[in-house]
Amino acid sequence: MNKVQIATLADLAQEQLAGAEVAGIDLVAVACGDNFTVFEGRCPHQGTLLSEGYVEDGRLVCRGHGWQFQCPSGLRVDDDQICLHQFSCAIEDGRLLVDQTEVTAWAEQQRTEKATVDKAQFLSPEQLPGPPGLPVIGNLHQMKVDDFTSFWKNGTGNMATSTRSGWDHNVLSSAPTAIWCARCSRAGHKTFLD
Repeated sequence: MNKVQIATLADLAQEQLAGAEVAGIDLVAVACGDNFTVFEGRCPHQGTLLSEGYVEDGRLVCRGHGWQFQCPSGLRVDDDQICLHQFSCAIEDGRLLVDQTEVTAWAEQQRTEKATVDKAQFLSPEQLPGPPGLPVIGNLHQMKVDDFTSFWKNGTGNMATSTRSGWDHNVLSSAPTAIWCARCSRAGHKTFLD
């Protein structure tokens, strides 16, 4: 066991929450009564730091959108299918410790699972649900950008690229409407120009 300090009991007595980073992973230490728990430090909803939230009525509350997790278990209050990962912790000499080896192993598991999800097959425009003429509305998240741009260019309308505030924007047009789709300029996806 490779123990690493993430908080002191004195800090937790005052604030009830303490954020820490171990092996590049954000953690949050929570004091709930006489119990101390260490969870993954990012909200599963949108990645907000949980250490920036607060504890209320035995629940850890995310400041981002108010998601609430039961302090002892990490279960989301309104959805028991979502649970924060809890790390083993120990108290020694007024310090709250976690096992760096455990945190590193969990981080590697998360990277492996993310890589598997990232390799998941995206749908082609023909596979998407919706009206045959324009099945992409509401389903853009299921398509590769290159597939979408080809679909739009070849079947619907013109496309151009502009840059505003450091972001590339694809301008999609079919008279009389124009739809702006923002995407990060670092993505490196192809665009079509007319």
